[in-house]
Amino acid sequence: MNNVSEEMKHLHKLAKRDPSKCFDHLWELVTDPAWLMQAWEEIRSTKGSMTAGIDSTIATDIDPERIQQLSKRLKTGQYRPRPVRRVYIPKANGKTRPLGIPTLADRIVQQALRMLMEPIFEADFYDCAHGFRRNRSTHTALRDVARAFPRTTWPIEGDIVGCFDNIPHGPLMKAVEKRIADGKVLKMIRAFLAAGYMEQWQYHRTYSGTPQGGV
Repeated sequence: MNNVSEEMKHLHKLAKRDPSKCFDHLWELVTDPAWLMQAWEEIRSTKGSMTAGIDSTIATDIDPERIQQLSKRLKTGQYRPRPVRRVYIPKANGKTRPLGIPTLADRIVQQALRMLMEPIFEADFYDCAHGFRRNRSTHTALRDVARAFPRTTWPIEGDIVGCFDNIPHGPLMKAVEKRIADGKVLKMIRAFLAAGYMEQWQYHRTYSGTPQGGV
């Protein structure tokens, strides 16, 4: 396989060149051991890699052999996303925010999917969008506001209550399908959305929303 970063740049170039292009034949990238290994390298660099999902696996349990096994399971259709582990973290207003901690194997596959999708959808995002994008943050948004509106003295902050918990899966997948046509990739994304969560060792199905805490 070609260099992973070069392949990602190629996907972005194709998406930028043709805004109507819908990508197929992507599953072989997601399942390639080199692609998964790069996904693991990015996961391993975060302190969250030592936080276990429901299977208790942490970073020190992952090695190249397990990546090869994961690749094989994906290629043969034996891989299934597992429910996330539900935990709660405090918010600044005194309330709590639910997080869903996936297993490390699921995080690796999620990262592999992100590496595939991000270069494609980055070609479509508006320059004024700063949330959850590489090299962008609240600070870059404030910088751009300050440059565009130098006389502004009152910024207004807004929030959508329970935004991520209530994202409808159907419309979300329709948005993804505007650029992704590979049936196996779409099936895997749907499987992650519907994987459910474990809380106090009780399984709960997910009918809407995307869990915060994974990739």
